[in-house]
Amino acid sequence: MDMGLRGNLAVAGALELLPPIPEVHQKTHASYAPGTIEACLYPLVESHDVFVIGGAFFGDEGKGKITAAIAGHPDVSLVARVNSGANAGHTVIIDGEAHAFHLVPSAIAEQGVMCAIGPNCLMDPVAFIDGELANLAGVDYHERLLVGNAHLTAPYHLLMDVMRNLRSGVTAENVTTNNASTLKGIAPTSASKVNKTCPRMDDLDGSISGLAALLAKDSEAYRGMAQVRGYDAGKLLAICSALNRDMRRVPDQVLEFLDATDPVQYIVQRWQALRSNPLFPRRANVPHLLRQTLASGDKVLLEGPQSYFLSNAVAQHARSATSADTTAAGIVAASGINLGQYRILTVNVAKAPGASRVGRGANPAGHVHQTFYSDAGINTLNDLPQGACNDFDAIQRQYAASVRHNGTLRQTEYTDATGTYLIGAAMAIAEAQTFGERGATTRKPRVTGLFDCVTHAEVMRAQGPYTVISAVDRGDAMDMVGVVIAYVYHHPDGEETSCEGQVYRNGDIIRPGDPMPYETVLGSCHPIIKMVQGWKGTPIAADKWDASQGLPLGVQEFVGTIEQATGAKVMAIGNGPETDSLIYLAAK
Repeated sequence: MDMGLRGNLAVAGALELLPPIPEVHQKTHASYAPGTIEACLYPLVESHDVFVIGGAFFGDEGKGKITAAIAGHPDVSLVARVNSGANAGHTVIIDGEAHAFHLVPSAIAEQGVMCAIGPNCLMDPVAFIDGELANLAGVDYHERLLVGNAHLTAPYHLLMDVMRNLRSGVTAENVTTNNASTLKGIAPTSASKVNKTCPRMDDLDGSISGLAALLAKDSEAYRGMAQVRGYDAGKLLAICSALNRDMRRVPDQVLEFLDATDPVQYIVQRWQALRSNPLFPRRANVPHLLRQTLASGDKVLLEGPQSYFLSNAVAQHARSATSADTTAAGIVAASGINLGQYRILTVNVAKAPGASRVGRGANPAGHVHQTFYSDAGINTLNDLPQGACNDFDAIQRQYAASVRHNGTLRQTEYTDATGTYLIGAAMAIAEAQTFGERGATTRKPRVTGLFDCVTHAEVMRAQGPYTVISAVDRGDAMDMVGVVIAYVYHHPDGEETSCEGQVYRNGDIIRPGDPMPYETVLGSCHPIIKMVQGWKGTPIAADKWDASQGLPLGVQEFVGTIEQATGAKVMAIGNGPETDSLIYLAAK
């Protein structure tokens, strides 16, 4: 395993000479008291018509809590997912049991609320009905879930995703992927959508011959890709079987498709059987339903997938983004709601401590580079050496002590029985294991890091100030909590990088509110960290917090630092896994 942070100790050493910026030691004077949902949230609900719950980082922020809180207001009668696909994953705790939602709005857990999946969503009908709906045992959804004319993911879309993400020279004996995809077929399905050949939900109600002709036309791209890359059905079957050795990454329907004498007829028959399945949801024109609901005076909530920075409409991370516009603006546009007619409020959800990301791309606030786990062949947390970096208390103390006076990280070494790790790597592994940081869709370990004020300020400027920060109770285990209050550009070879007319040189500082560069620059950016006092001795976890004692000073400094640096208005913080584990904040 590469135990290094960005693999370059020389960079970490060079940053020691960076002059400190004032923000590292700037005092925060904000003061907060616990509030109530009625005082802190409901006035906003009552003064708006449409609510967008958006991710403020790279997904996995814990959007379910505030979704449930707003969906629970009596004036909110409809919650919808309106774009993207099953590569989004929301884990919601219902009566102590974890439910992973991918397309179904997580508000399905709220009794009395209608839920809908719109026509701009991408749906694998087999995975949706045989998997997601079948797993909703105990949740009454039959009369409360409606599905529009969604675009359908076929087995060949999943295979195109596999082929796109195989490392060069792969065989069934050494198969690995490059960590660029959830392997849910999203990008290939989106390409079919843009090419106007993608099958849709309504096609399941048309003629069998028409569906077969559509699938034959749409699968031409798959057949061409397989031919160009030298994969026949037998070779793909062997590779997919190998990918499933330690966990199921490629579903049975794909293996059956590859083994079928007539692959197109296999899909037709499989989908026709789904259409007669009693689990098959009710159908609806979802944009019309949203407009009707608003016209009646009720309110609607749009549950955002992924996040602002994973949107394909946001330039900073375009090459590591998803295949839909998952900004708040893109979500509203996909809904079909009249933007000028209704009062729209976006709530941006972040997560910290232990902000996380999966997939490739630049992440200056991460403890390690984004391909740290995949480069080492770590596909799940179970692949880590047994006992690796499991003394979280010792690691978090060493990490805090390794932050220099100028806010840069000195890469000290941490040693346990499994080996020696640079402190950034040790912190990443310890947080992933302690906090269960793995993708709800992929089960891959997430790369954890610090709250990033540079990225959050960019989101605030685009989507407004209202913010919820989940998982703040993780600070219960920390003596000090780090916040990234700026980046420093440093290329190990001294190279300059140009981005939109601006040239970045070693030592240049990027602050919250500055023009945010693209990944070509961000890949050479490193965090400048402000350490705030933790609240280890005064826990806020829902099962330990004494509300009568107010909020620990460390929590207040943490929130105040973020608000001061980004312009955010933090409405609430998460303090436990249960859906209602939120502490609302009232400024004193």
